Formats: sequence, C-alpha cells, structure tokens
Amino acid sequence: MQSTISRLALFQFLAIGYAIIGVAVLMKTTHYAGSPGAFAAILRDYGFLLLILPAIWIMAASIEAHRPKRNTGDLDIILGSGFGLLALLILIGVFGTYSAMTPLMHPIYAVPQPTPAPSQVNRVIE
Repeated sequence: MQSTISRLALFQFLAIGYAIIGVAVLMKTTHYAGSPGAFAAILRDYGFLLLILPAIWIMAASIEAHRPKRNTGDLDIILGSGFGLLALLILIGVFGTYSAMTPLMHPIYAVPQPTPAPSQVNRVIE
C-alpha cells in the first residue's frame, strides 16, 4: 500500500511541476503581458507553495495507513483523498494554462484599424 501512496504523491508533484513550469514557459512563448493579478502570473510566481499540499497528504496518508488500531488504514478513504487532491491540482494546471493562453485568443500586438471621421461616413459618393 505504501508504494501506491508514493506513486500517487509523485503524480501530485508532477501536476504541480506542470502547473508551475509549463505555465511559465507558455507565458514566455506567448509574450504574456497580462495584469499582475492574472491567475497565470500568480501561479508562476507563487506556485511552489502548492508543494506543501502533497507533502502534507503523503505524511497524513502514511500515518493513517500504518496505524496499529483496528479498522484503521482504510485504503479507499486514503486513495480517494489522494485522487481528489490530484484532480484539484490538475484543475489548477488547466486553469493556469487557459489563463496563460488568453493572449493567443486576444492578440496583444493587433494593429488598430483607423476609424473614419464622421464627415467621411456621411459623405455621399457622386
């Protein structure tokens, strides 16, 4: 059971690694110039704090799995919470990716089109 918990924690750490490094690379390649409060920028700058979550989970799961009391160490609850945390971390990575790709959907370097003067709009061609 310990190897299952370790593998699940590894996938959680990999999801965080993508969320931080993948989003940072995507922001760099898309020439991201969003606001400093954008989710992708926050994830890039402070995403390392998410590493606390799998570390706490693996410690709690290991302690719970090896309790000497009767009817403890229920594998379903431990794995369910681990998969729930993994799903949350993947969702954070997906939202970070979407936030970093926003400049691709709305180009920053779009050439503004000149607007015609009101006198030119109403002029009748003879």
